[in-house]
Amino acid sequence: MAQSLELAIIALLRDEYLQSIFFPHMDPSLIVEDVPRTMFEALREAGTSELSAISVEVKKRVIDDDIYNDIMLHLDRVKVPIQSHTAIEKCISQLEAYVRWRKTANQVNYMSALDLGSVLPMADNRKSYDRLVEACTFSVSALDDQATFRFNLDEDYERAKKLAFPGGKAVRSVFSLLNESFQHRGYIPGTLTAVVAPTGVGKSTFLVDESVGFIKDGMKVLHYVLGDLNGYDMCHKYMANYLGVSLDVLTFKSDDYYKTDKVHHFFKNVVHRINDSKEVTADDIYNDAMRRRDEFEYGVIIVDYDGNIKSSQDDMRRSNNDDNNMYKEGGRVYSTLERLARKTNSVLLVGCQPKPEYWNKEILPLESPNESSRKQHAIDALVTMSRPNPKIPVGTMSLPKVRRGVSGNHMNICYLNEYATIIEVTSKEKETIKGFYEKDEEPAVKLKSWVSENRNFRMSESLFDN
Repeated sequence: MAQSLELAIIALLRDEYLQSIFFPHMDPSLIVEDVPRTMFEALREAGTSELSAISVEVKKRVIDDDIYNDIMLHLDRVKVPIQSHTAIEKCISQLEAYVRWRKTANQVNYMSALDLGSVLPMADNRKSYDRLVEACTFSVSALDDQATFRFNLDEDYERAKKLAFPGGKAVRSVFSLLNESFQHRGYIPGTLTAVVAPTGVGKSTFLVDESVGFIKDGMKVLHYVLGDLNGYDMCHKYMANYLGVSLDVLTFKSDDYYKTDKVHHFFKNVVHRINDSKEVTADDIYNDAMRRRDEFEYGVIIVDYDGNIKSSQDDMRRSNNDDNNMYKEGGRVYSTLERLARKTNSVLLVGCQPKPEYWNKEILPLESPNESSRKQHAIDALVTMSRPNPKIPVGTMSLPKVRRGVSGNHMNICYLNEYATIIEVTSKEKETIKGFYEKDEEPAVKLKSWVSENRNFRMSESLFDN
């Protein structure tokens, strides 16, 4: 019965109009049986009702020829032609009922798993209850009174403002360039920002910098680390940035700093999810973040970085690493992350690498990120960072895209890897630092001394001294 019902659902989704309406609201978890789920994934990835395109997507997911032929036979039979407005409305109603049923069942199962003894205590958990209500009342017919604004009415103006800033305000960056360029003087909750820098230049450092700043401002952060750094690395980077203590010092005195009340209180506000490269998909991140909303009320999500997100396709090698499929995957990853930001009303920052031809440029332009055209439609802002000479820790931070604000602004920066932070510098200071590396025998020592004198970073090993 479940399989025949799900095959009927797939039949409706062969229609491209219904695909456009329902695919943003559906994911594979709503299809229980293996064969219909494979069909659904192929339909969604193909994005068309053309059987030849769907066949390519099915082939990527199915090795057994008999199963492949069976799926294609079903798909060839199940397309339902929709020829009237009344028929379309009926199909929409049927699909709404199915999605409502599956979403409700999934949410009830989730709530039950939190307390195997009883579901009732979960009624006290407002967020889980709200999501259950949302599942029970799911509808794609969203053009109701809440979607209508009459701006001659004060209450509609206030409602629009509240919808734009559910948290009450924008989230400040630690970098003046961003705050001054963004229309609302900070990141807007519910938006996606991509951070682009070559390998080893400063993506992770930028993300740690912002994360520590968010925590200092009272936010909670959910930080996904994919492949490049382990948990101990991240603990050290956060402590170095938060305390202004060098990583060299933490190498030998990490336990002493970690055991202090100050550090323990700080780490209550961040959860790290450490995974190996190519281990999790964008959908895995989306589902994991949604599940964690009850236990940890984060307002910021960080993903470091997109290149280490596993393809949603079962085995890219079976598609011969086809560039077009990889290209499409980049757009789908960013669409998923953008949806996660909106659904959780979070500021979401994701690290990204530039194309190799931009690695040694002083200013990275809008087209510099890998698969840039597939990502641009989803991001609210693009932050790029350069380091033209890998031996000298200075470069330029730029804003090639700001959807709400001013694009094209940039500033000079210095990478203080010793402290897991990035600082803004003037043009004169930038030249001074360059001079350390062009003239001095121990430039790193010279830079550390300069930073201590000019930016109040500590060089002592003494805990929390002045």
